[in-house]
Amino acid sequence: RDSKDSSNSISISMKTKARRRGDDDAKKGHLLGTTTTTTSRIIAGDGSSAVQSGGDNNTSSSSSLEQCKNCRRMIPRPSLTMHEMQCSRRNMFCDKCQVVVPKRHFQRHMELVHAPLKCLACNEICHDQGALVSEHKLRSCKMRLVRCAFCPMRVTWRDKDKHQAECGMRSCVCLKCGQQFKKREMKYHLTSKHGMHPEDVTFRDYF
Repeated sequence: RDSKDSSNSISISMKTKARRRGDDDAKKGHLLGTTTTTTSRIIAGDGSSAVQSGGDNNTSSSSSLEQCKNCRRMIPRPSLTMHEMQCSRRNMFCDKCQVVVPKRHFQRHMELVHAPLKCLACNEICHDQGALVSEHKLRSCKMRLVRCAFCPMRVTWRDKDKHQAECGMRSCVCLKCGQQFKKREMKYHLTSKHGMHPEDVTFRDYF
């Protein structure tokens, strides 16, 4: 009887332990499932928020930039103060040509690029090198070379009118019909008689 009672108590205790173990496993499984679900939700949330925040970053990146007062570059706002401190010590902005120049070279830059220069062809004084190269020599220098309207010769702008007055009076022959005209009359002949556009007429159409 005692052995039967002890066996019963052992079986009951084993069942209780098994039930507890099952409850623990169920709890663990529930926790794991919850954790997995929560993690997946977090990942999904991060993914969607990252995409959204990525789009927001594109729009907010420009709004989070601010212009440096020294070099005029757009700098992220959190770094602006440090950037301006370093930039003001190292660089200077040239208002004439809109470029950033190291401070130690700025005086040299002004002397080489923006000092008044004389055109060696016509002796006219230009206010800086940029004006000499880009404007004066191409547009206003009296000694710049231009092409004659009637022949392939290039003459100075100063002598162009005199040369064309003489060149236009010279006789030439139309290559299309063989008739002879003065050079200054050839454009009218080719456009009226041969249907050419005025801008297409060149000295190659006659000799």
